[in-house]
Amino acid sequence: MYGNVFSRTHKPLCHLQALSIDQQNVKALMRLGAAYAEIHETTLAYATLTKAALVEPSNADIRAKLEVLKQKKEESKKADKSMYYGMFSRS
Repeated sequence: MYGNVFSRTHKPLCHLQALSIDQQNVKALMRLGAAYAEIHETTLAYATLTKAALVEPSNADIRAKLEVLKQKKEESKKADKSMYYGMFSRS
């Protein structure tokens, strides 16, 4: 049980090592972005995938992952908005 949590939260470290050798390694950037998304670090995931898209603009997989992150961000904003609306609405 704990091994799975440990490996999931430390996944980005493996990809960071690859990027320390080659900062424009698209495969490592994509995997790092996916690893960040998996541990709910959406800001880091989006930034990393954006960097990958700059390196390889024609890559459809990168664009698709960025779209998924955009949708998740919008859904999160809507959920937060509805939650806080009830808390702070005027009575």
